Amino acid sequence: MQGFAATKLNEFEQGKISRRTLIETLTLAVTTMCAANANAAQAAAPKGVKAALVNHVSYTCPDFKQAGDWYSKVFNLDQVGLKDTEVTLPFGKKGEQPYNVTAKDVPLTFIICRTRDLNAPPANGAAPRPKPTALINHIGYTVADTASI
Repeated sequence: MQGFAATKLNEFEQGKISRRTLIETLTLAVTTMCAANANAAQAAAPKGVKAALVNHVSYTCPDFKQAGDWYSKVFNLDQVGLKDTEVTLPFGKKGEQPYNVTAKDVPLTFIICRTRDLNAPPANGAAPRPKPTALINHIGYTVADTASI
C-alpha cells in the first residue's frame, strides 16, 4: 500500500494526475484495503457451537459383544444397557461426574458398541447396508450453552 501511495503522490507532484484524481484514487485504495481486512476478520471469527466434552462414541463392528468385552477388560468399563445388537460402556460408575465438570446434569462419556442387523430391511428405500467392519460411526459432543445456538 505504501508503494502504491508513493507512486500516486509522485505522479501528482509531476503533474501527471490532478489533486482530485489523487484523492479519489487513495480513498478508493484505502476503502478497498479496509473492506478486505474486515472480510478477513469475519472469516477468521469462529462460528458454530463450542463442544464442551465428548458425549459418546458410536462404534459399529462385526461382533459388539467381543468389542464390549475388550473395552471392559482394557479400560475397566462396566457394560450397561445390553440389547440385542449393542452395549453401552460408560467412562465411570453410576452417579459419578465427568472429570473436571462441576455441573450435576452432565452425563458420563460413553462408548456404544453395536453390530448392525444385516437382515433388517433398508430404511426409506435406501440401499442395503454393507457388512459391518470396525469403524467409528460418529462421535457425539455435549454443548455447554444451548442458548447460544
